[in-house]
Amino acid sequence: MNALRTKYSPLALALAIASQGAIAEGGIEQVVVTAQKREQTLQETPIAISALSTAAIEERNIHDIAALNGMVPNLRLASSPGNANGATINIRGSVTINPALTMEPTVGLYLDGIYIGKNVGGVFDIADLERVEVLRGPQGTLYGKNTLGGAINLITKKPSGEFGGEIKASVGNYDYSSVRATLDTPSIGTIGEGIGKLSAKLAFIASNRAGFVDNVQSAQPGALAPSGQDFGNLHSHAGRAALRWQPTDAIEALYSYDFSRSDQRPRFYQLTRNVIPTLDPFTSTSRLSKGSEDAGRDDNAYIDGHGLVISWDAGTLGSLGDVTFKSLTGHRQIRANDDLDWDGSPYPFLETIREIGYHATSQEFQMVGKTERVNYVAGLYYFKESGHTNNPLFLNLFSQTINSFYGLDNKAWAAFAQADYTPPFLDDRFTITAGARVTKEEKSITREYTGAVTVPHSTYDKDYSNTSPTLIVNYRVTDDINMYGKIARGWKAGVFNAESNDVVELNKPIKPEIVTSYEVGMKSRWFDNRLNANVAYFYDLHKDMQISRFDQSGAISTFTNAGKADIQGIELELIAQPIDSLEISLAYGWIDASYGKYIDTCRSTPTVANPCPAGVTLGASYDAKNVNKFPYTPENTASIGVQYTQPLPLGELVGRIDWNYTDDYAIYPDRSNYENTSIDSYQLVDARLTWGKVKIASNELAISAWVKNLTDEKYRVNGIEWGAFTTMNYGDPRTYGMDVSLKF
Repeated sequence: MNALRTKYSPLALALAIASQGAIAEGGIEQVVVTAQKREQTLQETPIAISALSTAAIEERNIHDIAALNGMVPNLRLASSPGNANGATINIRGSVTINPALTMEPTVGLYLDGIYIGKNVGGVFDIADLERVEVLRGPQGTLYGKNTLGGAINLITKKPSGEFGGEIKASVGNYDYSSVRATLDTPSIGTIGEGIGKLSAKLAFIASNRAGFVDNVQSAQPGALAPSGQDFGNLHSHAGRAALRWQPTDAIEALYSYDFSRSDQRPRFYQLTRNVIPTLDPFTSTSRLSKGSEDAGRDDNAYIDGHGLVISWDAGTLGSLGDVTFKSLTGHRQIRANDDLDWDGSPYPFLETIREIGYHATSQEFQMVGKTERVNYVAGLYYFKESGHTNNPLFLNLFSQTINSFYGLDNKAWAAFAQADYTPPFLDDRFTITAGARVTKEEKSITREYTGAVTVPHSTYDKDYSNTSPTLIVNYRVTDDINMYGKIARGWKAGVFNAESNDVVELNKPIKPEIVTSYEVGMKSRWFDNRLNANVAYFYDLHKDMQISRFDQSGAISTFTNAGKADIQGIELELIAQPIDSLEISLAYGWIDASYGKYIDTCRSTPTVANPCPAGVTLGASYDAKNVNKFPYTPENTASIGVQYTQPLPLGELVGRIDWNYTDDYAIYPDRSNYENTSIDSYQLVDARLTWGKVKIASNELAISAWVKNLTDEKYRVNGIEWGAFTTMNYGDPRTYGMDVSLKF
């Protein structure tokens, strides 16, 4: 899913628009992607795909996926409850909210085409990003498991073989500082001679910032000492090394090693509701700048990854046409630990500790070919992962101390193929695409639990298999108007609830989730390419939608399947360039999500006065399709970006402002959890002014001033319901600063 940027455009927010930062002379310029394993422009690719280029990444200072919020329609990202390094990703209403290792994501995350298997460690620094690509809708054929909602591919820069690099320093309020450096080394050797041509690239980034909430000593009776100086600080560094070998014109091998380290304190869990008088002095529904907690010391993640991509252009192989073979090998290891204070107070009501170890290995082989009228790709895939979580919980609120341990050991195999055929009629404007993927998975977990009940060390396992097809029809009405229709299947294997303390539930994993997606779209260019207008409508049918629900009494989650769910939506994107120096972008996403069937249990809870619908008694099962909600699924999202470039005698001045709006939404499915944790609607404004392209000899200088959350919007991003009280995370306050960079 690599993209080759040929020209610049300002902000790609849609089914076929790429976000770039340069002025396009005489119209909006286009980008080439290989989302279907071959080169196509975004405008002619018959799938919902958005891409942000190097320029867009630099303009917004993006170095992890968390910064994508508001840039892509119907995409919602948040850090996981209790872990700033975990990624909760929702595309088109498909999301996994539980960060447990045994839970499978609904959106696939890839680094240079290599799958990153888990929610944990999904938010990590990447020192040398070139592009970010977002595919919306099921990608079951070409990208495989756990892509019901879509896929995100993070693409790094390859070694160029020419000496060059960049040094960038940033400072800002809250004692923010960051340094980033990249270095391209000159190549050694010559393609086709001796060992061939070798080139390398190095990158490093280090960032520090004080926390947004000070942890202070409380004067209340019995208050314990603060656990640390502040909450939600930033202390991280990341690096990347890439080595490119080109022995011949037909063969290329690219090895990369990346690492990310974060040693930070957790975000502040602010009390927003409670029924315990002792906690009243610490409870507020307004964002606080000071708090007092006796625990909550660590939120750390240590990530190492290796990748090896080998390509061989085999030339023309008879009836197979022009063929390229590719091998993608990946290994990723994550170590994470957190110590969290969930009660938002200096009293020892709720504290948890979590230690995670995880590693995964993948191998994929691809054959990509092209004949006169057929483009095709076929491949084999293998994935293996193992990990464990040690999770002691100190729940004085419930008079419990719990020792919880679980592990996993999973394997997956797949074979896939997809082909595009352009028949010899309608002036070669009609194309039909068909493909399928066959997958088999073996899952195994171990569980050990000591608390109110005891679960001795036990092992549970189960096998799954699936076939996911795709069918696309595409018709180019004119050279500037492209219409398509798509039917695709997405699949996620069944899941063990390794957090459960119920032996019956442990032995009975929830069913696989299947989504059948219908999509129609149009991509168009108007007024001599001064306007790009793109629209898509999708309708997804989910069967056995996998749901996680938090049970406060034991601080565990229960897993279930919602029998049926229907999700439909519209994605509209416009980019206009009325004059060469001005570009305006707009993106709008609408989602209508409803359960067709959701059997739930009515539970007694202090958060809801009448938890059961009429005629339903406590403890009874009932169809909650009209009560339960879709997590992280706002009905409406919108964004507008305006960028103006003014050439100067020395360099140029670029001003940019971005506004995005998010509707209110729930973060949990059931009423007992969403009643007090739902997120109100909010809007954010970011701005940036850059004096750039300033030539100093053969170097290029840029100086930028920036502000994020210009209006200092006070909004919530996450939280958790404990029954006796509710604690929430708030979004970042207004931050501002400046960057100075030198390219050489």
